[in-house]
Amino acid sequence: MSRRTRFPLVALLAVAACDRDPPTVPAAPGTPRPTPIASAPPATTEAARAERLAAAVARALRNPHFRADLKQRIDASPVRERKLHFQRFLTDAGRRALGDIARESRLPAATLEADATAAGALELYLPVPEHRRRWSGDENVLVATALRDGDAPVAYDLDGQRYVLDRDQPPTTPVIAIVPAETDFDRVAGPARAICVPSDEDDCAPQGGGGGGGGSP
Repeated sequence: MSRRTRFPLVALLAVAACDRDPPTVPAAPGTPRPTPIASAPPATTEAARAERLAAAVARALRNPHFRADLKQRIDASPVRERKLHFQRFLTDAGRRALGDIARESRLPAATLEADATAAGALELYLPVPEHRRRWSGDENVLVATALRDGDAPVAYDLDGQRYVLDRDQPPTTPVIAIVPAETDFDRVAGPARAICVPSDEDDCAPQGGGGGGGGSP
């Protein structure tokens, strides 16, 4: 297993409670939203950059066209766990995603691109298999980030509210993670090929040309 940040595939991301109160989980559309948990601001410039990107993507997901495009790209990914190379997602198709995120988040595209470049290679995906199967591209989703093993993931909802998460059990709300890349995306040979591991066989099976190497052993 790589020592870089790796969101667990099965047990992941329950909203952390303060002072041992029962955990609060973001509600489905049509039900009241929980109160965001008070927490310290990002401790480093690196963490602030990662959170800025996660919050910007979350705000962009308010746009149904952006959600549909992201969902389509995730479903079409040939990489195990339906991962996307985040920076390439931003700049593919004439930088369409970058423009959408900048417009919806009201941040300059140059700022977002500078953050993404400075962050190093990032990958975007839904780490929990049940979330991948269940998320239909609707508004009921969080965008989370964490930089290192042991960091408490931080998530944003589509209204820009911030939640501190832990890794004990998955929330009911699907979570999209933007984290340091473990996958060698250059080894993926086109859309007819999927890279899978046994833990992900329930929703990722080799198609066409067979398997290949992934990011983590």
